[in-house]
Amino acid sequence: MIPKINYQIHEILTDLFLPPFKKKKDFDKESKKFIQHFKKIEKEVLTSIEKFSGFRWSKRTIPVYIIPQNKSITSLTKSNLNKGFPGVVQKVYENIERCTHIFIHELTHVNQFQSDFYSKKNLFVFNKRGVKNTRKIELCSDVVCVQVIRDLFGNKSIYEKDYWIFQNKIRTSSPGIEKEIPIYLKKWDLNEKTLREYILKSA
Repeated sequence: MIPKINYQIHEILTDLFLPPFKKKKDFDKESKKFIQHFKKIEKEVLTSIEKFSGFRWSKRTIPVYIIPQNKSITSLTKSNLNKGFPGVVQKVYENIERCTHIFIHELTHVNQFQSDFYSKKNLFVFNKRGVKNTRKIELCSDVVCVQVIRDLFGNKSIYEKDYWIFQNKIRTSSPGIEKEIPIYLKKWDLNEKTLREYILKSA
């Protein structure tokens, strides 16, 4: 089952995070452009995420709140964004490529929440005491994200080029992870085995 994305402009969050130099009509225009763009590839993205991660989607919808670009918060995924459904708070950038690869990354996190990714059988993410490693969770998302980008847009696409620019110059969470991602892209060939097969015991 491939879920449907429910895109929503969150008025309260928009009012809260809209920068003083930006007009609401400009944000509305950027949001409409991004939503129209992503709806065209939505099914392919979600199908590709499941194909490479090996983790099955389990819920029928993914709630997504669209908010303006701002310096206060990053795009993020919540395990219970709306009535028990994991979802995304997605910032909209003028750069449509950046919007796209960041959103794909967040959707890989939704895929984790909708599946058995957080099972204690995940010996890559959980240590012997059952403590999860958030950096390794990010690595899993990044490896799947890059593979999805390549699957949909080809190698060395403008989406992947901006992805690496973002990783090396702009991303503030998980410092240094941009050096680890290429290592795991080589270690885990997701065209041969799914991520689930690499990281879950007896998957």
